[in-house]
Amino acid sequence: MVNTKLALLLENHSVHQGWIDKFQQSGPSRSDEISKLETAVLHAYKNDPSLRNGLSRLAFYLLYKGQRQEALRLFAEDAKGGRQTWLLKLRYAECLGAEGNADHALSIVRQAYQESEQARDGRARCAWRLFWPTGNCLELIQWIKEDDEEGRLSADWRLKLAQVQSSLGNKETAETEVQKAYLENPSLTDGYANCAWELFKKTGETETPIKWMEHDRKTKRITSDPLLNLAELYATVGNLSTADQLVEQAYNSSPKLRDGYSRCYWRAFWGQGRYQECIIGLARDVEENRISLPWLLNLAEAHARAGDIEQAKLQVKRAYQADPTLKDGFTKSAWIYYHPRGEFEDLALLCGQDFETGRTSPAKALDYATALLLAGEQEKAYSIVENSYLRDDSLKDWFTSLADHALTYHPTLVTSLYEKDYERSRISQRGLKRFINHLVTTEQKNYVFNLADKIADEVDFDPYAEIAISSYALEGKLPHSIGAKLLKKTKSAEYEFLQNMIAFAANKPLSSNKSNDHQDEAFFRAFQKQLDCSFAKPQ
Repeated sequence: MVNTKLALLLENHSVHQGWIDKFQQSGPSRSDEISKLETAVLHAYKNDPSLRNGLSRLAFYLLYKGQRQEALRLFAEDAKGGRQTWLLKLRYAECLGAEGNADHALSIVRQAYQESEQARDGRARCAWRLFWPTGNCLELIQWIKEDDEEGRLSADWRLKLAQVQSSLGNKETAETEVQKAYLENPSLTDGYANCAWELFKKTGETETPIKWMEHDRKTKRITSDPLLNLAELYATVGNLSTADQLVEQAYNSSPKLRDGYSRCYWRAFWGQGRYQECIIGLARDVEENRISLPWLLNLAEAHARAGDIEQAKLQVKRAYQADPTLKDGFTKSAWIYYHPRGEFEDLALLCGQDFETGRTSPAKALDYATALLLAGEQEKAYSIVENSYLRDDSLKDWFTSLADHALTYHPTLVTSLYEKDYERSRISQRGLKRFINHLVTTEQKNYVFNLADKIADEVDFDPYAEIAISSYALEGKLPHSIGAKLLKKTKSAEYEFLQNMIAFAANKPLSSNKSNDHQDEAFFRAFQKQLDCSFAKPQ
């Protein structure tokens, strides 16, 4: 097994997805085996000074697996030893781009371009790694165009350029780039189809995406994966019969495809609350052994929504038995089924099955803590939050979130829950606004002004104006006793607004000019509308 992999590293193979597939098919690649392969490559280098790219090919595999730091180390080792050809230099630059090191990446691309006129797509690949994940499409387009202007852009990457343009809604430009790419390389596939899917994801538009995908389908340029996307688009517009036919066609062309019926029926019915119809589609994939484990968890959620918690539990168990890394299956189904019914003890018990077996993700630990709070197990709930805070310094507002749920079921705990986050410096500015609203709502006037005094110079909002907004939302007016104090303290641009609110609340004329009374009342109503829009109780 190691010998097969070593041959793939040392022989003069071009590295691309097909090479990755061969490398993976030659056996599992554990971390200890990667170390052995590195040692074997270095040994081969000693015996044959002409060998090139062995460590770089291994680095390319690690880049594919997301292990970028190790990949960079191996790329750099070959580069330092002069054992890296122009093609692997471009892969090295791509890895640097993935790490956000734009300047170094560009310098490596320039080296590769100087070494070979055949070198292509260097800037494009780096830019894709740098900018696509963050949605910086304009910068991405600029880098790709620089390759194009130098005659260094392949037809494959012209399709990527078209995809980026479609994500920005530039439909005509995207079409033009696809047409150019197809003329340059008639064997290319999925150009319109990939642009169509990007346009649909970003805009929700269906007419143009379906037209584009059908263009690829009719010209036999669509592969099985985008065919499932086309099926999902037809399901989106309610044409489920065509969607079914396309899923069947895609399945017939590729035994590896999964979740086709599931995606279509979910798209067609989930948003309408027609959960039984969702289940029908997912069940078809189960029957054909075409459902992935994440979608098996979606099936569990559908059963929970449809009111069958036992079926939901069964599907979660099946998924968990197949994959020990899956998380939150019981927790999600529990919240869907038990929380709306007010069955909080059962909610906590089922969430606890995930927590006790290490199946609760860090984000969902708050859901379990909330379930425990609702079930009356406050100390256990607090302990989970405290432990989560110890593990992650960036977390905020978890006790504040518990306070939101306690408002209805344990109102006497609410103030103390806000205090827990405030005392630990774990409360966000949004959380502080909610704290202020709670104190106003519960008429803790001295407390709320003391809090405002403490935080006034530390926050970006005006706490006194927040008191005014909360007071108005509570009573339908701004009490003059509060308003007078606010006018002395407010530091925000809302000062003039507060003056007018207080004057109106105290039945004072807003204008000394009688002819302006209607104008002043309209002015007040506009601000009243602003208040109504600004204030909302936490969900």
